[in-house]
Amino acid sequence: MSRKHKHDGEEPRKIPQATRWIWALILSILAGGASYSYQVSPSLGLGTLTSSPVVNSTSTISMTLATSTIQFGVSAPKGDRDQLYVLSLPSKSVEVKTVQKGWRVDALKTTQTLHIVPASPDGEPPILTDGGDWNIPLRSANGEAYLEPRIAGYPDKLHVYVMARTDVNKLLLVSRTGEIRSLYDVPENAMPLPSSDDHAWFVTFIPGEGIESDPVGPSKLIRVSLSGIQDTIAEDSHLVTSVAPGLNGALAYRTDNGDTVVTGSGKRWNGNGVPLLWLDEHRVLVAQGLGVFLLDMRTLSFDLLVELPAAPSVASVL
Repeated sequence: MSRKHKHDGEEPRKIPQATRWIWALILSILAGGASYSYQVSPSLGLGTLTSSPVVNSTSTISMTLATSTIQFGVSAPKGDRDQLYVLSLPSKSVEVKTVQKGWRVDALKTTQTLHIVPASPDGEPPILTDGGDWNIPLRSANGEAYLEPRIAGYPDKLHVYVMARTDVNKLLLVSRTGEIRSLYDVPENAMPLPSSDDHAWFVTFIPGEGIESDPVGPSKLIRVSLSGIQDTIAEDSHLVTSVAPGLNGALAYRTDNGDTVVTGSGKRWNGNGVPLLWLDEHRVLVAQGLGVFLLDMRTLSFDLLVELPAAPSVASVL
């Protein structure tokens, strides 16, 4: 069942400055946070905001954030390892972390070490394994091996989503005990998208004109639950390339033309950047170049939090 969101153009309600300070004080007391302020340089590119949000680019910004530490991963595909930066709040100090050779930012997305061993020439099926507790042969109830399996998500520590093919593409729920359950017949022109929640996400696409051509939009963003319930969450005229779900229906996604769409708190934001991390159901961190911005969907405010030495693509809370 598709969900409809409010369209662009909604004017945010302006909050009196005095009210903002009162709320900042209240939130600081409740959350144990610390208030601090800084200036945002007006020379920074802030993206296109189609809903005329409040962008504090020349005045002092006051925010309250609980004490926390956030990791940011920077991809370095030509290097022997990716880069890792650690931001401490509320001090906003940034530390470069030394990582081992071969370390990649995917390590920030999941702690799972599962992988799929391909089927053997002598007829043994593919095996989902971590070299320890997980050693699950991927075959159907009639004994036939599933073809072209790929991991499509990690709903919890005891289950894994696997997309594989029989006569059609299927989404499988694989248990560490060895149970394999078919949840969903995946459309022919659809592919899984990694996500950080307990759902499996797929995007439909239009195949390119040539064999080696990239797929294009329009596309639909489909969410599948552990019980196999399917919802079409968003539709876009472009191809959705990544998704970042938040709490209580909040959602951020990017498209192949570089656009970013964020929905939450009954509002919609269109701009550009990389959605990194939802702090709660209202606030999400978005990277634009070296800058990490805090987008608050309640007011559509878009405030610079910190600038990093390199552009991040992944974030997680320590």
